[in-house]
Amino acid sequence: MIQEEAQPQNRQVWHRLEKKDLQRQVSFRSTLDFAKKAPPSSQTLSPSKFRKKLSASPLTTWHNVPGRTSVTESEVFLNMTHRDSEGPVCSLKFVTLLVALSPEFLFLGAGLQLRDNGYDGLLVAVNPQVSEDQNLIPNIKEMITEASFYLFNATKRRVFFRNVKILIPATWKAGNYSKVKQESYEKANVIVTDWYGAHGDDPYTLQYRGCGKEGKYIHFTSEFLLNDGLTAGYGSRGRVFVHEWAHFRWGVFDEYNNEKPFYINGQSQIEVTRCSSDIAGIFVCEKGPCPQENCIISKIFQEGCMFIYNSTQNATSSIMFMQSLSSVVEFCNASTHNQEAPNKQNQMCSLRSVWDIITDSDDFSNSLPMNGTELPPPPTFSLVQAGDRVVCLVLDVSSKMAEADRLLQLQQAAEFYLMQIVEIHTFVGIASFHSKGEIRAQLHQINNDDDRKLLVSYLPVTVSAEAETSVCSGLKKGFEVVEKLNGKAFGSVMILVTSGDDKHITNCFLTALSSGSTIHTIALGSSTVKNLEELSHLTGGLKFFVPDKSNSNSMIDAFSRISSRTGDIFQQHIQLESTGENVKPQHQLKNTVPVDDSVGNDTTFLVTWQTSGPPELVLFDPNGRKYNMDDFIINLAFRTAHLRIPGTAKPGLWTYTLNNTHHSPQALKVTVTSRASRSAMPPATVEAFVERDSTHFPHPLMIYAIVRRGFYPVLNATVTATIEPETADPVMLKLFDDGAGADVIKNDGIYSRYFFSFAVNGRYSLKVHVNHSPSKRTLAHSIPGSHAMYAPGYITNGNIQMNAPRKPVGRSEEEQKWGFSRISSGGSFSVLGVPADPHPDVFPPCKIIDLEAVKEEEEVILSWTAPGEDLDQGQANSYEIRVSKSLQNIQDDFNNAILVNTSKLNPQQAGTKEIFKFSSELFTNGPEYQPDGEAQKSHRIYMAIRAVDRNSLKSAVSNIAQASLLILPNSSPVLDRDDLILKGVLTAIGIIGIICLTIVVTHCVLNRKKRAGALSDSLIQLNNNGYEGIVIAIDPNVPEDETLIQHIKDMVTDASPYLFEATEKRFYFKNVAILIPENWKTKPEYVKPKLETYKNADVLVAEPNPTAGNKLLQYGPQGRAFVHEWAHLRWGVFNEYNNDQKFYLSNRRKKPVICSAGITGETVTQKCQGGSCVTQPCKHDRKTGLYEEGCEFIPHKSQTEKASIMYSQSIDTVVKFCTEKNHNKEAPNQQNTKCNRRSTWEVIQDSEDFKTTTPMTTQPPKPTFSLLQIGQRIVCLVLDKSGSMTIGNRLKRLNQAGKLFLLQTVEQGSWVGMVTFDSAAYVQSELVQINSATERDTLTKSLPTTASGGTSICSGLQSAFTVIKKKYPTDGAEIVLLTDGEDNTISACFDEVKQSGAIIHTVALGPSAAQELEEMSKMTGGLQTYASDQVQNNGLMDAFAALSSGNKAVSQRSIQLESRGLTLQNSQWMNGTVTVDSTVGKDTLFLITWTTDLPQILLWDPSGNKQDGFVVDTNTKMAYLQIPDIAKIGIWKYSLQASSQTLTLTVTSRASSATLPPVTVTSKVNKDTGKFPSPMVVYVKIHQGTKPILRAKVTALIESVDGKTATLELLDNGAGADATKGDGIYSRYFTAYDTNGRYSVKVWALGGVNTASQTVSAQQNGAMYIPGWIENGEVKWNPPRPDINKDQGKQVCFSRTSSGGSFVATDVPKAPIPDLFPPCKITDLKAEIQGDELINLTWTAPGDDYDHGRADKYIIRISTNILELRDKFNESLQVNTTDLIPKEANSEEVFVFKPETITFTNGTDLFIAIQAVDKVSLKSEISNIAQVSLFIPPEIPPEKPSPSLPCPDININSTIPGIHILKIMWKWLGELQISLG
Repeated sequence: MIQEEAQPQNRQVWHRLEKKDLQRQVSFRSTLDFAKKAPPSSQTLSPSKFRKKLSASPLTTWHNVPGRTSVTESEVFLNMTHRDSEGPVCSLKFVTLLVALSPEFLFLGAGLQLRDNGYDGLLVAVNPQVSEDQNLIPNIKEMITEASFYLFNATKRRVFFRNVKILIPATWKAGNYSKVKQESYEKANVIVTDWYGAHGDDPYTLQYRGCGKEGKYIHFTSEFLLNDGLTAGYGSRGRVFVHEWAHFRWGVFDEYNNEKPFYINGQSQIEVTRCSSDIAGIFVCEKGPCPQENCIISKIFQEGCMFIYNSTQNATSSIMFMQSLSSVVEFCNASTHNQEAPNKQNQMCSLRSVWDIITDSDDFSNSLPMNGTELPPPPTFSLVQAGDRVVCLVLDVSSKMAEADRLLQLQQAAEFYLMQIVEIHTFVGIASFHSKGEIRAQLHQINNDDDRKLLVSYLPVTVSAEAETSVCSGLKKGFEVVEKLNGKAFGSVMILVTSGDDKHITNCFLTALSSGSTIHTIALGSSTVKNLEELSHLTGGLKFFVPDKSNSNSMIDAFSRISSRTGDIFQQHIQLESTGENVKPQHQLKNTVPVDDSVGNDTTFLVTWQTSGPPELVLFDPNGRKYNMDDFIINLAFRTAHLRIPGTAKPGLWTYTLNNTHHSPQALKVTVTSRASRSAMPPATVEAFVERDSTHFPHPLMIYAIVRRGFYPVLNATVTATIEPETADPVMLKLFDDGAGADVIKNDGIYSRYFFSFAVNGRYSLKVHVNHSPSKRTLAHSIPGSHAMYAPGYITNGNIQMNAPRKPVGRSEEEQKWGFSRISSGGSFSVLGVPADPHPDVFPPCKIIDLEAVKEEEEVILSWTAPGEDLDQGQANSYEIRVSKSLQNIQDDFNNAILVNTSKLNPQQAGTKEIFKFSSELFTNGPEYQPDGEAQKSHRIYMAIRAVDRNSLKSAVSNIAQASLLILPNSSPVLDRDDLILKGVLTAIGIIGIICLTIVVTHCVLNRKKRAGALSDSLIQLNNNGYEGIVIAIDPNVPEDETLIQHIKDMVTDASPYLFEATEKRFYFKNVAILIPENWKTKPEYVKPKLETYKNADVLVAEPNPTAGNKLLQYGPQGRAFVHEWAHLRWGVFNEYNNDQKFYLSNRRKKPVICSAGITGETVTQKCQGGSCVTQPCKHDRKTGLYEEGCEFIPHKSQTEKASIMYSQSIDTVVKFCTEKNHNKEAPNQQNTKCNRRSTWEVIQDSEDFKTTTPMTTQPPKPTFSLLQIGQRIVCLVLDKSGSMTIGNRLKRLNQAGKLFLLQTVEQGSWVGMVTFDSAAYVQSELVQINSATERDTLTKSLPTTASGGTSICSGLQSAFTVIKKKYPTDGAEIVLLTDGEDNTISACFDEVKQSGAIIHTVALGPSAAQELEEMSKMTGGLQTYASDQVQNNGLMDAFAALSSGNKAVSQRSIQLESRGLTLQNSQWMNGTVTVDSTVGKDTLFLITWTTDLPQILLWDPSGNKQDGFVVDTNTKMAYLQIPDIAKIGIWKYSLQASSQTLTLTVTSRASSATLPPVTVTSKVNKDTGKFPSPMVVYVKIHQGTKPILRAKVTALIESVDGKTATLELLDNGAGADATKGDGIYSRYFTAYDTNGRYSVKVWALGGVNTASQTVSAQQNGAMYIPGWIENGEVKWNPPRPDINKDQGKQVCFSRTSSGGSFVATDVPKAPIPDLFPPCKITDLKAEIQGDELINLTWTAPGDDYDHGRADKYIIRISTNILELRDKFNESLQVNTTDLIPKEANSEEVFVFKPETITFTNGTDLFIAIQAVDKVSLKSEISNIAQVSLFIPPEIPPEKPSPSLPCPDININSTIPGIHILKIMWKWLGELQISLG
């Protein structure tokens, strides 16, 4: 260790150094003389301070010391001391003197530095692939010279370029160039290349860190430096260099934006993205100048528009915007910076100006402007070129190397390096050391394999008995070896490997520094000398650490990383595989290695082992060729075997198997390397590194991996870092390129992550593994980095002068057949200060760097990537979002900016996209609009966010996002009524039209219950084989027609015996109720319904299609169609046809999708033109092996097959369902997908219906029908006023909700009565018909005002029955029962309730409401709801708002638009907006409640007009405003101000028109009671008429009895709980139980959030439409099936709120609640063939708990036998999914694999299924089974020219049988029935 106490004395010596010491002539005769004069070791300088002192400011004047005597390097010999020498080589005074005499020592290891305002050590490197050109170097010099003066002035006389080195490639001719020392291509600050195959010359800087951080390099193409024509667009090269230098050195970003050239500023004006805003120009469209408005369409930049700048400007800034303008000589500063522009500088640097960032840099902090007016001297240039490559291995052979197989690992790695890694023609020597050094091999040039083998023979085979090591002795011998070639060590490479401790290693630091050699160090084990890495630091070498772990391959990885570093990627060695594993006896290590087509030359497989004998080894190439141990070259001494594949290795998957035949476990390791396959295509490469070499706990490190192909980023790769500490277990860390956390820029090919899992102090090694699956989206379409702007043209003297078009930088997509794998060592780093376990939580969430804000109407939508609990890992606890109208305020004083309410914002897992919306008015302390309606002048707000973890540690404040409060007017079109009707829904045919059977079908497994459909409350019961309680409802919009009722009866009557026979005499239809609309004429035979309503109807007869007639040919008889649909509804089976895929391959044969396979027919197509059609045989598609598009399977009219009804019930002979015996398990239909390839009859047999019945022995009776007509609505409110209603304002809330129901919810014409109860009942109002506002007001006055007494629910109900019976029977009447109390006698009136025929809706208020309450609503078909005492949740209002009639036309129902509440303090405001869309607006009501005092209420309509006239009821504490007529369409704004109380807002409305159906939201849970751990499913149906609404944002809030609220985002994605994608039914599993008891469900739905067009799913469960029949050998086509418009187009903006009722949870354990929820079943697995042998799988990711979270892993199994896979999944062949890491639930998963150990040839059918596993090993159900059939297209023989045939003259004059038509098919014949003349 270094003596720290020596430092004060050293500093005194340093400062006493006088000028005369610097002028003294010094010479040294020998190293020995100098060694004798060495000062005592106590004055040794620490390595880190040594390097700092060399570059410290006291030396900065030495460069210009007058009269200084120079000393050449050849005269300076420094001590290479033996470890027993008297001390270190020199005193500090000598060190400083030495540097003064030869100041270039200062820069050998330091690289680029700023000294006396000048940059020294700038390195420019030319890539070896660049062709030699005599003008290139002069142009580089000229560019940097110009840049120096331009930079000097731009930085206000601060900095310039003093000296520059240009590295000439070795491929160029040798010239008058100096020899390189430690310079290399990889260390260059500026690189000059050719872009392999790309077209583009943008200069750019690769920036991979954040704002203010130095970049990696500046890049120029040789074309840019040689083609003077490019300066017209970019500007002079010197100016461009300064633009890029600012990127590179100071970490600033571009101020233009090619993607967003225009934006809307804070004054709602169109502005150009520029800086400064003073730069002038004009808008130019395709045909010339144009107004700026022509370039904006609905806030979108129109293609073809651009902004052309004047060539003459007055603005002087900014260089980071447009350096090409002659007037631009400055960077934008705080006064000129355009903070509104959507550019990278504002995004990355929190809206700060470029100059602000530059002035904060270390360059400016440590320097002052130069005095005077003189310009600095021009830069000096030195040209250096690498000579012969010289390498010396310096290897430790001390006794320490005998430990932990270190010597063996060294031998194996060094042999591999010599035989494979080191390039041809390299000079290599070998030295070793313990306490002394020894030369083992002088330099040998490698010209062939014999030279390599000779060098291997010199590697050490034994270790010394000495434990002591002298690194300096080893280096001394190494220098002796390399200096034999040219007398100097300049440009040579030392690979130093040691495991020992050496306290005297610092003695040779100066020697290493001055040698000109690069030293790579490899530390073995934990006892290695601590200062070893300083040798790498001083000389620019790499450093590695190899832990003492038998299965670690780090030693070979380190040697593999050490290459020539010339920049020639075509010659460099690329590591494809590196793995090691401790293998038990007779066990195997098996894996595959992809060799992609960009590599393959010089491919080598290396196998190493520990014991005396080699393992059994088998290697297969992609074609199946086998290599075994006999093919490998074996070195038993070093225990290695390697195989070099001759020529170019075959691309594809190589498979190796190692079998440990030894009797004990041993480490087996495999390394695979290769080189580029051809010079025209650069291979994919990976470069791994850490942010810095060392850290101190708790400072994290950032790990980076650059993955690219040439200079193009490789996207979507799986990048995993393995970090191995000295003693603890390795840590696996997945790196991301997502532009969040440690990753600054998304999709730049630089994958990053924070690392902070520090286990111990000491060294850590880093290795990165990159895996990329086959994909077209491998490469980015542009080069990443910050590019200099290319001006498209200029305005000169009023004329537009356009520059040549900028060359594109895109790259065409390439099919990547095999994917690729890459391995790279990232070296090592050190960690200090790690505390003993347990580690404290000191890591806050990482800074959010991608916050974006979008203003949509009156909402601000924020989006960002979620940080973690600890930096970018885990899940943060909360977010703190603040807004301000002042940028400075939020920048400088974030904590005092206005806080946004984020109580409902729950952070997601790190890396997940977060979205949060809030009103743009919420940030103010007052309303956005003043009372007079005038808008405030400030139109821009700024937002930032901070994440907080569970220990209240806070992240840094995010980047600042901004939004304009004003928007351009933008009208949304209203859909035509014709577009609102979904055509082609499920149909049964009547003579006058189509009866639409709107049947909700859920997943087949979930439909085994009596209650069918997630959103229906069916009354169907099975009694003695007969179905009772079937409700068929005729929609009120259907025109009255008495014959329709008879057709319905006939359909069901015909269906009953057909069903009876099809189910083997099990089931028939016993009685059916037909619900007749209220608006039809009343008849005596029509009776009043009881529990039957439209909401629980099983069949809906919708408005007829005017184009439809009797379609018996297409659909078959109506009764048969009904049975087909009944099977969907009742038993949850699915269609056995597939309109989207009518044919499939099986064993290379094309088959139609039919069931059963016994159905016969022909495959034909119909071609039509000009009203004439012809039938033709189907053509084959050579690519797919199937038929071409348009081909149909036409069944024979006459069949013998009896199955299947679920395929085509219209075939006369079809009378059965497919059974297990005749079911077509391979057909790609919904039945197979949804029901696990089981037949429909198997599913039916598993139903409760089947299990509870036996076949009948007699024929069933015909169905009976009851005709029920909806009458006037009769409602009686039964309201609890017991003493407990005084708790928590319950009575007030009852009055508020009751008034909402009476004033708004209940429909006009309804009869309403009211009863209250405590321990007795009281009639408050007899039935009153509501005909006007008078009756409504009268009823509201009957609401209870006092509360006392007990609770007798039965008394209240019995009194309500009495009230109703005074005017009407109780059948079909409704009772709304609200209670908050317990009543043990409630069950006493259950029988009376059942007999009444009344429907009872229950509202449970508070946690103590009677537990039997739900049983009452369940037995009567009523709605059950629950409202907690949390007033702000507005649950009671929601419950009463949900009580609209289920039997009225939808145009009459009340629709809830908004429901929200908030507790306010200190005069806070509750601000928000409500969208009134075009489908609603009638009877719109705004209702506000409060808990203490009347708040200030402000409301504006969409035109900004303030609304007055609220009716205030201070007793009930509510105010309401009824909007007259139709409310204006648009955004209504409200602002409510109050202190220390809770406010709620409820907004309801009705349809604006009886002919335009409104958007409706219906929500429900799948069952009334959830028994833990069975999950609940929340369903929400959003429709407009019959048309599903897609792309809505749907959120469910589930509130428990304890008041805790869980938030669910519901999805319509066809995965998890959602059965069908795009059907307008949004679903999600609920598993977040926290207690037993009631839970309420509330839903918010927003439309118009996602403006992208989306396709409505085709009807999944309709009866099959037969395209035609074959009769007597002739095809008879039916009319074409009506098209369904699947594209929804632009979606209307709307908002809706809906109560989903309530449910009861039981058996929930006390916290902590165990994890008993497995991942949900994957239901959308799809497979397709990719190439000739790969299979591409896609599916939607399940979660850790059903469809929430992230699963832990996947199990994928395959089989060629579908039944074996289904029934014996665990025994089927498993696919290797090691690299398949599950994504967040509901993400799309893609996985590509090659089937292994299974014959997969042309015609092979393969079946695949998947199972998800969570972190506690709970497994999902087996997925649906996907199927692929390998089809390899046959080679197409060359076409032979054939003579053209004349077209005959055809005379069509009569109609005869078409038998003669087939003879002249080469001419279009028109109709099939023609005559030949």
